[in-house]
Amino acid sequence: RVPRGQRAPVRDRDVLSLTKPPAVGEDGVASPSGVRFRVELQAPAPTAAGGAKAAAFTSAWTSDGFAQDLLLQEQQSKATVTGELLVVRRRLDEERSRFESLGKELRRARATLDEERARRVAA
Repeated sequence: RVPRGQRAPVRDRDVLSLTKPPAVGEDGVASPSGVRFRVELQAPAPTAAGGAKAAAFTSAWTSDGFAQDLLLQEQQSKATVTGELLVVRRRLDEERSRFESLGKELRRARATLDEERARRVAA
């Protein structure tokens, strides 16, 4: 656990959780809610100039940087979903309006038909 505002290095196979730890239910099983990520880092391939010596790997990622990048991705996803939701809502409103117009037209046609039937019966 890294307190807010603190920095900690991220190492290979670390598990990052950006939400509170899952609650343990009455049956003793932790609920699966929560977002977790496992970091899998790969060392860069050795270059020809470096010969056979092992490549040293240093991680520039910190938990704050990772959280910031993930937050940015989440905000972009939310913006995409919100945009799609607005388009669907607008289409729904258009269809409702069209449905109401057709309903009014149908009621007028039925009223005209009923009047015509009444005239024929009276005649």
